[in-house]
Amino acid sequence: MIRYELPRRWILYDANAVMTALVEAKAAVRALTTLPYQKSWVEALQELQLKREVAGTSRIEGAEFTERELDQAVRPDVSPEELHTRSQRQARASH
Repeated sequence: MIRYELPRRWILYDANAVMTALVEAKAAVRALTTLPYQKSWVEALQELQLKREVAGTSRIEGAEFTERELDQAVRPDVSPEELHTRSQRQARASH
């Protein structure tokens, strides 16, 4: 049997040494949570994140396409019949 020996003073730290960093982090978080975002910014970020997720999922499944082909695949005004490659159709299906 191997005995485990607790380390001494393993959780002790100087609170004053880390206080400045903690206060700055808290201030940054509060500032960001109180900023009013324009709806268009939020929608653009959500669209970008969705594109990244679709691209990642499609690439895991073996799809290969350019950024332009992906943009065309996820555009709502493009019909499925207008998509040229199998990869685009996969991306459209996962969108």
